[in-house]
Amino acid sequence: MRYIGLDVGFGYTKAMDETKSIIFPSIMSPAVEITFRSGLEDPSSRLDHLNVALDGAAYFVGDLARRQGRFAYATLDRVRTQGQEYRLLFLTALALLAGGSYEECSVVTGLPVDDFEDRRLIEETLAGRFHLTVANQEVTLNIHHLTVVPQPCGAFMDLLFKDTRGNMDEQYADAQVGVIDIGFKTTDFVLIRKGEFIQKLSGSLKKGMSLVYQAAVPKFTARYPGNWDLHLVEAALQEGSITSLGKRIEVDSMHLLPDLAGLAKEIAAWIYGRWSSERIDFLVCSGGGSLLLDPHLRKVFPQMIFIGHPQEANVRGFYKGAWYYDG
Repeated sequence: MRYIGLDVGFGYTKAMDETKSIIFPSIMSPAVEITFRSGLEDPSSRLDHLNVALDGAAYFVGDLARRQGRFAYATLDRVRTQGQEYRLLFLTALALLAGGSYEECSVVTGLPVDDFEDRRLIEETLAGRFHLTVANQEVTLNIHHLTVVPQPCGAFMDLLFKDTRGNMDEQYADAQVGVIDIGFKTTDFVLIRKGEFIQKLSGSLKKGMSLVYQAAVPKFTARYPGNWDLHLVEAALQEGSITSLGKRIEVDSMHLLPDLAGLAKEIAAWIYGRWSSERIDFLVCSGGGSLLLDPHLRKVFPQMIFIGHPQEANVRGFYKGAWYYDG
């Protein structure tokens, strides 16, 4: 049995098991014929060459879709969970972690709080047996146990579980914890009281880092060479520079301060509006967006705990939870 945490985010798909973790852009494209291959490509780099065959159709996924796909796309619509996109990303990630041609899996994944009613659809359509080819390797997956949780519960489980044996950190187990997960499309909030998810005080803000990156596209276009999109902006901000025609150019994020401050203000308003009258023992922030928003949110909430390596916090928690829920 392989225990897997899996996070199909609007920006990136992440997965983790006991041996490794993977991440690739949540981008797909119909496959096209590549008329010439140099023979110099690294065949061992499967993440860079995600050609996927599923249900009689062929796709490029992740960076390959971005490089070679003529109609590459990454939808921000909720309806993706009802179509082929979510299923393709989900199964591709599992296949990349498979140890051989056949794998039995126990999986925990998450959905935005306000989209959580889609969990039954996912549990019904993604539990069972699937056959696909990923990076020219065939694999059959038997997903015998699938648990869907509200997205930020992954970050909470990452704090709560000390390991995969169910040992818990009692300070979080006995507390009331508010978790903010700043993602690509949404910012999600969950309130957990002694391990219980409090639904009426949890929810989603339909705004995330994509708004900041969208605002950055024209600003970057005016300042730096290149054809900018949301993912390229995000990558440039993470790396702090770009390379153009052999020249390294520093990327300055200072001109995004008004956009970052605006998103932080809306997140703070949600927290004050829903949680100001609650006894919150720990206020926790996770998600890839927490890195850029850290200084803005600390001004309002100096007591806020920012999880290390926040982009992987949910998937780390899902992985620990996969052992717990299957036990």
